Amino acid sequence: MSTALFPNKDILILGESDITLLHELASDDPLGRARICMHKSRNDNIQEMLILLKNKSYLKPHRNVKFSKSYCVLLGKVALVIFNDAGNITEFIELGCDAAGMNMICRLNVNVWHTLVSLSDYSVFIETNGGPYIQNESEYADWAPTESDSHGIALFFEQCKKSSSSK
Repeated sequence: MSTALFPNKDILILGESDITLLHELASDDPLGRARICMHKSRNDNIQEMLILLKNKSYLKPHRNVKFSKSYCVLLGKVALVIFNDAGNITEFIELGCDAAGMNMICRLNVNVWHTLVSLSDYSVFIETNGGPYIQNESEYADWAPTESDSHGIALFFEQCKKSSSSK
């Protein structure tokens, strides 16, 4: 993500004003996303972030070589999209807090290709990963469009919509 804040506080309290700030930052961000890192260092054993993802923001599918990860949706609705090695969608998991009975949390205890898609105008969630953060320990799918491939990204979102409607 290109817009990231690192408050680096011993006691970090986040609230509505922080979500407003993330919304402003994501609106100015070419990738439509922003985060506040709640951990103090990339070397921390737990990497925890408050992330705002705007609709149509593309996160290239990836898998984490070493660690599990979890998502907890606080605002809006997202799809956690799981792929096989060929790039076909195998699971389309909707998470959110806007409707009664909706699942809010998902933990990945397996190394699978995945991405998140905001199904709302914007979504806010907490992502938690094991640390320390090492940049090359995430593998990005060579079958997925690059962040500069607007046509490929449009086709990617269409594929996700089809998966959503077939649920």
